[in-house]
Amino acid sequence: QPDQHKRLSAWWIYCVSGIVGALVYFLLPYPAARDLIYYPALAGSAVAAIVIGARINRPAHPLAWYLFAVSLLMFTIGDTMFGFYEHVLGADPFPSLADVFYLGAYLPVTVGLLILARGRTSGGDRASFIDATIIATGLGLLVWVFLMAPHAEDSSLTLFERSVLLAYPLADVLVLAVLARFMIAPGVRTPAYYFLGLSLMILLICDVSFAAAELAGTYESGGLIDAGYLLSYVLGGTAALHPTVDRLSQPAPDLEVKPSRRRLVLLAGVSLLAPMVLAIQAARGEQVDVPLIIGGSVVLFSLVLVRMEGLLGILTTVLAERERVEERLRQAETRYRTLVERMPAVVYIQEIGSPDSAMYMSAQIETLTGYSPEECKDPDLWWGMVHPDDRERMRSEDKRAVEPGEVVTTEYRVLHRDGRIVWVRNESVVVEDEASGSRYWQGFMV
Repeated sequence: QPDQHKRLSAWWIYCVSGIVGALVYFLLPYPAARDLIYYPALAGSAVAAIVIGARINRPAHPLAWYLFAVSLLMFTIGDTMFGFYEHVLGADPFPSLADVFYLGAYLPVTVGLLILARGRTSGGDRASFIDATIIATGLGLLVWVFLMAPHAEDSSLTLFERSVLLAYPLADVLVLAVLARFMIAPGVRTPAYYFLGLSLMILLICDVSFAAAELAGTYESGGLIDAGYLLSYVLGGTAALHPTVDRLSQPAPDLEVKPSRRRLVLLAGVSLLAPMVLAIQAARGEQVDVPLIIGGSVVLFSLVLVRMEGLLGILTTVLAERERVEERLRQAETRYRTLVERMPAVVYIQEIGSPDSAMYMSAQIETLTGYSPEECKDPDLWWGMVHPDDRERMRSEDKRAVEPGEVVTTEYRVLHRDGRIVWVRNESVVVEDEASGSRYWQGFMV
């Protein structure tokens, strides 16, 4: 119990203190100490949190979390080297050895996410794979047009510099595709799931913001972007420390992806990104990359068609199953009706409190009373058939409060159509319809 309590409290203590630490980063007055000591220390604490969380919580796929720790360690080394170039050597940190660690950090996190995604779906979730590809393709189109193309066309950069600059957005798109695959796949949505997803989404947002700021020449260390990176690291460590991390990669009991309204809206919005890019470029007076827009539109349209084919397949399966169920119900109803009609007893269903005498009455009532089932549904005729000496007792019995499941047995006389007096034994039970709240008598008379 004490160990369990420590596990439950460790994650939120680290989360709160880490978020406060990311905010304090803004307040430190000495840039060199801030970037070379404080920043690596806080990022390193996230590495330690992931390793400790993987050891004490024992997730189903610990390799994924150790890969996350390796990735974060490489980011931390890259950040430290970036600060060393900037504050100690006074040199431009780009391109430098720091980029080797930065770019190398994307591979472990991608592989780790793939391991978790496959664990949640056992590798059989085709729908989520297509949806993730649609999202990555649409957002990748945006990244290319507004972040990668300007660098690719910049003649002032060397081939090596352009290659490094283009590698970052490509790595982000790769991580985004796998992250989308992980987030939208069916599975248990635990707090660790949300912490990890939020951590990686913040990381990607900071990457895009950094690339945009570098392109505009407005990036300065120590700002909101760097604090965002720290927040991303802290949330990753929190995910590993949270006790629900052991259920993060559990296979979903139902791998079928339901076409929810939010998912359809998301996919529809992403599918429209290609014409949106065209409209933005035209509005800004920029040269439109027509082949790229056409190619992106074709790919997105093809993926949407494949996804629609899958949805139509699900719909066809559901309709076919519904037809099979309805056919089985019809067959069961036919067998039941045949059985009831061949029974020597009269079977009936009557709603309690209804003015009608009966909702259903089998054909044997005509043998018992001389009247047809339709005639016996007339309450006046029915009470007229009951022997006058038994009529008051039966009316009192009919008004008596009964509970669902209660069995009531009565004996009384009815007047046959030919004038004979027939003794009737009536056994019935009260059944309640949970959907409507109505109560019914179901029974038989002999």
